[in-house]
Amino acid sequence: MSGMRDKPMGWPGVIEEAGRLALRDKMMAECRERLSRGVALEESIVPLHDAGLSITESVWVLAHVSVLPLKDLKMLTTAHPIWRSMVEATEPLHDELERAAETPL
Repeated sequence: MSGMRDKPMGWPGVIEEAGRLALRDKMMAECRERLSRGVALEESIVPLHDAGLSITESVWVLAHVSVLPLKDLKMLTTAHPIWRSMVEATEPLHDELERAAETPL
């Protein structure tokens, strides 16, 4: 099996992942609909969050409905007040990972 997993997910994992994919597809359609009405892209961040998508999934959805560069979408999403507590909570880990990546082996 290719991909990032060491072993197959099993049916519960497959079902859960299919549900997440369906949710992302649904939210993409909703974002596209909002954009077609002239609603700013930023206005989709709260509905993505409220639907239960992660920051990463939210950026993924926005990347599929927008022409903005990925780095801009990541900044737009993580800078939104709805994600502030999550970003602050994970900042120490993020900083540690950056330091580790910069350290020569």
